[in-house]
Amino acid sequence: MDSHFNDLDIISIQTKNRSIINHNSKSVIEDSFVSSCVSSFEIKNLNNDICFYINNLMLDYTNINLHKKNNIILHHILYYISKLNVNYGIFKYNIIPFAYPLCKFNTYIFPVTKWRKPPSNHRFKIIPLSKQNFHLFTSFLKTLNSDFDTIFHANFERIMYLIYNSIWHANLLIIGDQVKAFFFFHIRRKSVLHCFSSANKCTNINDFIFAFKFSFWNIANKYNCNLASIDSISHNNPIIDNIIQKTHPSSVTPFAFYFYNFKQSSSVPNHQCLLIL
Repeated sequence: MDSHFNDLDIISIQTKNRSIINHNSKSVIEDSFVSSCVSSFEIKNLNNDICFYINNLMLDYTNINLHKKNNIILHHILYYISKLNVNYGIFKYNIIPFAYPLCKFNTYIFPVTKWRKPPSNHRFKIIPLSKQNFHLFTSFLKTLNSDFDTIFHANFERIMYLIYNSIWHANLLIIGDQVKAFFFFHIRRKSVLHCFSSANKCTNINDFIFAFKFSFWNIANKYNCNLASIDSISHNNPIIDNIIQKTHPSSVTPFAFYFYNFKQSSSVPNHQCLLIL
């Protein structure tokens, strides 16, 4: 489970009772423990339509029944519907047979011990996303409607919170005086730097790939990351195609995003889906 719960998350917890035997006193102690947990937060598209994203899901698979009134997922969803008037959501999971995903993608893991720092390029600037330049990101995001079929992002307050607390890391690529690309990362298991979203409007794809490598190197070097993890979603595919020419992935794992309580007619190609979640 993620550790970055804050005021913008909604959390549902389900407990179970258990009996513990104290072998010294031979007595029975009644106790309870967390058996299931769901957390989520509101997300938006560029039209400001609101849904929710389930970012943590821990279920009691020994006693799960999706139709019971005490089901924790149903309880969680009903809170959004009744209290917040939000009727559907998104969650990420392994491939589920016979379920229609929003989009399917792979997560590639690459060893980076042989990677070297890219040389500086004075034709453009690569700057970390911060509160001071956040308006550059939001303005650029609004121009991406024609570049993606589906766009969902966490509320800007949440993104700023995660960036400010170094839970997420993001860089902007600026050519001239215009933002041309961005990259979003977060660190997994202390040593894996994971790129989960990017967007590119560079005329030259090599500029975009170079900016990714420069961004990755700076963050990975600062936090001693020795593995790269990249989702084949949004505009990440050219980056993966470039890296795979010289570095063989140590693993490739299929995943998908699914809608909850919303029926869609078809899946979206992974390169047409921008999710900043």
